[in-house]
Parts: sequence; C-alpha cells; structure tokens
Amino acid sequence: MARILHIEDNASNRLLVRKVLSGAGHEVIDATTGPEGIALAAKEKPDVVLVDLHIPELDGYEVILRLRGMGTMRKVPIVAVTGVGDKQTALAVGADGFVAKPIDAARLPAIVGRFLGGHRERGDKTGPIRLREKS
Repeated sequence: MARILHIEDNASNRLLVRKVLSGAGHEVIDATTGPEGIALAAKEKPDVVLVDLHIPELDGYEVILRLRGMGTMRKVPIVAVTGVGDKQTALAVGADGFVAKPIDAARLPAIVGRFLGGHRERGDKTGPIRLREKS
C-alpha cells in the first residue's frame, strides 16, 4: 500500500500509529525528531507524512516548511498531528490537514486514505507561507 513517514517523539503514539497503519497494510517509517524526519523524507520518499507539531530540535511547523521546500515533497500530503496546536498556522505553513490527539485509531486508516486519495484541507491558492527577509 502506502509508505508513511510518522514524525513523533512519544513512543506510545509511535507504537499506536505503527500498529494501526501497518495493520491496514501500510509501511510505517518512524522519526523521533524534526531533523531525522527531514532526512528520512529525502531518503525514503514517503507517500504521506504525519508530523507532530511539538517534536524536539525543530518543531513541526518548521519541519513542514522545510519539507515543502524540498522538490520531492511539494506534492506529498503532510498531516499535522497534535493535541495542542494551531490548525490554521499548520495549514498556512504547508500542512494539508490536521488530526487531533488523542488519535482515533478506528478512523486513522480512513483519514490517511483520504489524504492519499487527494483530499486537502488547505486550498492550493493559499499555499505555504513564503518567508522574506526585511530589506
């Protein structure tokens, strides 16, 4: 089925997502920090990325911005996953959707399937935020 990169520092959450999505036939690749997730995205070329917004070293917002800056990741669905976070900011920096914690394990395979099928919560016309230096 699909190759899913899950960027999450909490071991229990990683285990839950791995169990549920592997059980649905997907390959799950785990990263525990932002830099590790970015490196794995470049190497593994996932079909979808699930990223916690509150991860060590680089937060999820920065990870999303950096992933969107990679040519191979521009069209890959990125879904922000968090218990506490700003959905609008996640969408503005380039996330395609948002899943709240605690994760509903029964619904997770269908949610991932929707994003794999082209569902996006943000419009292409808004796109990710482009940061500019002051002149």
